[in-house]
Amino acid sequence: MSEITIDYKPLAAQAAFHLCRDRVKCMLGGVGSGKTRAGGAEAANHALNQPGCDGMIVSPTYNMLTRLSLPSFLETLPKQAIREHRRGDRVFVLHNGARVWYASADRPETLDGSNLAWFWVDEARYIKRTAYTTLLARLRQPGARRHQGFLTTTPEMNWLFDEFGSDSKPEDRGIINAKTADNYHNPTDYIDQMRRSYSASLFEMYVGGQFVHLAGGVFDDFSARVHVQPLTVDPKLPVNLAVDFGYRSPSVLYFQLLPFCAAHKSRQCMHIIDEDQPSNTPTRGLVELIGRKFKRNSWRKGLAYVDPAGAAASIVEGYSDVSLLKGDGWRVLATYDPRKRWIPYGIDQIRIKLNPHDGPPSLYIDPKCNHERGIVRSLQASKYPEKKAGVQANIPEKCGVYDHARDALRYAVIGLNNNGVKVL
Repeated sequence: MSEITIDYKPLAAQAAFHLCRDRVKCMLGGVGSGKTRAGGAEAANHALNQPGCDGMIVSPTYNMLTRLSLPSFLETLPKQAIREHRRGDRVFVLHNGARVWYASADRPETLDGSNLAWFWVDEARYIKRTAYTTLLARLRQPGARRHQGFLTTTPEMNWLFDEFGSDSKPEDRGIINAKTADNYHNPTDYIDQMRRSYSASLFEMYVGGQFVHLAGGVFDDFSARVHVQPLTVDPKLPVNLAVDFGYRSPSVLYFQLLPFCAAHKSRQCMHIIDEDQPSNTPTRGLVELIGRKFKRNSWRKGLAYVDPAGAAASIVEGYSDVSLLKGDGWRVLATYDPRKRWIPYGIDQIRIKLNPHDGPPSLYIDPKCNHERGIVRSLQASKYPEKKAGVQANIPEKCGVYDHARDALRYAVIGLNNNGVKVL
């Protein structure tokens, strides 16, 4: 073939990423910093300059693979370099004999097999460490000019920190930080939009591209003096549910969503008017408890927000938690988008409702929600674990006491934005 020219002008952080020669390197970038673009260009460079060798492109899900990672790779790789695309095998074969396989980390069996000269993992924060170590073990193809794994991702205090950020990280690990603000291709108001979308701590991670250890209390912005107030039920609005299923300690929050709350001067204002935190209660009994409360208060049913895992049928009972709610006339919603189901994202969305970047809070709780493991106590007592090797330190401790009400609230808050939400 004639000489191939790639139309790509890297930003400063992207150029540093391409120049890094460590066996495994990670471009740790803020949202919109150009990290996926850099990963696609790096993958194309390896494929073109390692003839006859195999590489692999990996994303957390097949949807993210086809929507984000592969388009970035193909944007850089000239079409004339591709001899064939075997969709059934999920591989591109280049004219130089190189093969570029692609797979999703949610199907770990697709990562095992033949040896590789290189691999690229996009949005590595969402994949499990076992998937990463499987790829590392495959980095051994004979005859390769260079064996290299490279990752592009937004920071996450999980195994990524152990591998690339801690003092005990392996010596042959390179890290390149990329800030969102350094990408001049973004709209002029992009940073301000991000500032409104994230709390201060996550802003430093998701925009600054830095590891941040979220220590201490999870909801430091919560104040009983501010957020706990006597609330009046609006008879014109339905009452919704936020439910965390489970026999031992299920949790139900009853709330109304006000498009505009005149009392608090807040839009999409969430009023948690009551709660139930029973013990040793099967879902059938929980649904009956909910039904009695609605009948007693003459409330109108709204929507029920749940974990999608509740749609799975019980092996013992033969029915699902969701089916029991639906059988009692509820319209049940769950969020399936993996990025929104990611626990730190949901926690941050709660924090934003407690203390938004601009404007008043949009989450209030009635004083009757005073159970010892209810939502008020959960917001007060939730803590992050101490950062240790192998510990995911940006997910609150799961103590079995405060996490149920917290999870129920999280399901509702991430479900209020309809993107990625399905009716079950």
